[in-house]
Amino acid sequence: MGLDGFFTPRSVAVIGASPRSGLLSRPLRYLSEFGYAGGVYPVNPRYQEINGLPCYPSIDAVPGPVDLALLQVPAAATQAVVGDCAAAGVRSVIVLASGYAEVGADGRVLQEDLARLARETGVRVIGPNCQGTLYAPAKLAATFTAGADGGFDARAASTGLAYIGQSGAVGGSVLGLARERRQPLTAWVSTGNQADVTFVEATRYLLADDHIRVCMGYVEDVGDAAARADYADLAREAAARGKSLVVLRSGRSDVGRRAVAAHTGTLVPADDDFEEVSRRHGVVVAHDVDELLECGIALAQGRRYGSGRVGVVTSSGGAGSLFADHLRALGLEVPEIGMDGQRRLAEIVPGFGAVANPVDVTAQLFQADTARFSEVCRLVAGEPEVDVVGVVLTMVTGDAADAVAAGLFEVAGGLDKPLAVAWIAGEAQTRTARAALNAAGINVFPSVGALARLIARLSGAGARPPVPPQRPGGALAESESER
Repeated sequence: MGLDGFFTPRSVAVIGASPRSGLLSRPLRYLSEFGYAGGVYPVNPRYQEINGLPCYPSIDAVPGPVDLALLQVPAAATQAVVGDCAAAGVRSVIVLASGYAEVGADGRVLQEDLARLARETGVRVIGPNCQGTLYAPAKLAATFTAGADGGFDARAASTGLAYIGQSGAVGGSVLGLARERRQPLTAWVSTGNQADVTFVEATRYLLADDHIRVCMGYVEDVGDAAARADYADLAREAAARGKSLVVLRSGRSDVGRRAVAAHTGTLVPADDDFEEVSRRHGVVVAHDVDELLECGIALAQGRRYGSGRVGVVTSSGGAGSLFADHLRALGLEVPEIGMDGQRRLAEIVPGFGAVANPVDVTAQLFQADTARFSEVCRLVAGEPEVDVVGVVLTMVTGDAADAVAAGLFEVAGGLDKPLAVAWIAGEAQTRTARAALNAAGINVFPSVGALARLIARLSGAGARPPVPPQRPGGALAESESER
């Protein structure tokens, strides 16, 4: 059975709904207040009404069909409630409760029983120990994450960004940070302990959605050999669809693996080659939450970073040289611009600047006309040896900052190459300029190192590990055709 019920249900029952403030009040409030057009049915025998909605004593008392049930009941009661849902014709269930494999042997038995019940009844289950789903096109918020507070931004259905992950808390952070970056998520799913629906299955479903261009994933363990082969197939499928996968993996160290076991009960092998196989199949591997989001936002713009040959345009010779150092340390190229290009740039850049690459326009250029800075960026982007434009700004602030941001927005919109910015200046002095670039999907970083790492992650050069260790054994399984 498919996963439509988790993202586009015609109706939702909240079992264990509560009028009390706190975590358990959020799902019903979100479903009622954020514009979801389907039926919403609170279920709890202790109440006749919650938040102005009739409350039903059991799932079989709800009038009409229910596509999705959101379970807010303890782990010990979950199996019986899932059985009731199956008998009532509910085909999709989200189990929010913790207390399963992550707490030890007894919890693992409960989780195995839940998985077996799902197989026997045909009910699809997300969870347990998860935080639910969101889907902006349907204005569905079947979750208790605080990251959903504030509802759906008008742009959420069109950014093309999705998050899929085992950690709802990490996912909530991504959700909130994306909104702050003015690139709200289109879809979001917390898979938790994955008794039934897995990261791979949920990602595959969203990759087939025309609303989605980039899937950002948080992974603790892909699974057994068959599941790992399925992951490799997923990566190839994303590439075939012209879509992107960005994955953040935890449990890469011995301490991290111990933390994963406590989090979801997953035992992560120490010797698997997840990152190597991910990169081989075009998956971008992030190493932190901010990288996950920034890479996703960049890829959603649809411009590719090529082999990572960077044209640097800077307002400061010092900052430009620091950026170049970071780029070279990451194995990226800063190619010298051809003589024809240098001649064109020299007509704009002051004589005491530099035009070879990095291109140092000096502070004087901004005093004359910020439009000339935009033209320099456009010329550098037009050079055949440049794959991506890295703009480094220092103390360009106030009205000048706003004018520069407007110019960069116009330039970036006319390019078939990516443009990203490091702005090394106070937040208060550049707030509106940064906000304008963020809203346009242009990456803006507070340091040249962060900008260099983004380019490295997304370029062909960055897709290779800086130091390629040869680990014995444990290779991630792939399909027969790739062996």
